[in-house]
Amino acid sequence: MFIVTIGTAPAQARETAQLTKCSTKQPVTVHLRCAKVNIRHGQQLLRFLKRHRQAGTIRSRRSVRSSGRYLVRYGRRHLRVAISRTRPAHYYGWLCIHNGEGAWNANTGNGFFGGLQAHYGWGGIPRMDLLSPMQQMWVAEREAGKNGFSYSWMRGQWPNTFPPCANYF
Repeated sequence: MFIVTIGTAPAQARETAQLTKCSTKQPVTVHLRCAKVNIRHGQQLLRFLKRHRQAGTIRSRRSVRSSGRYLVRYGRRHLRVAISRTRPAHYYGWLCIHNGEGAWNANTGNGFFGGLQAHYGWGGIPRMDLLSPMQQMWVAEREAGKNGFSYSWMRGQWPNTFPPCANYF
């Protein structure tokens, strides 16, 4: 647990800083919580250094700064993992569309990639077939959300497979 109080020297702040360990074996809710705790604590350390520019030695400040940055990176990485383990809101809709499209790792040579047969660069991702099935669904969820899940947009993306799956959206 990070307990950084005003007036504490960076060396003392470093000693009270502890990493909250995240394990992939934990439930997603616990994983999300501990990732957020690490991000928050890392940001607290970095804010402390900004507010107290004269506290501590150069060496202790570097140590606290590197600890804060590490905690933020560690937390963000585990946050991405936890999000990738959760299902998108229209999970069964994407599975329905996938059933009429290619395999999740398909590069059929027709200019479309992945289980949802997205074109090159769709959603800012060069090739969807290089992502996991859940990541492909999250990209599709984000792109469909940008377009308001409109029937006409979805039908334009998947003209043959979307109409039978429309009731999932």
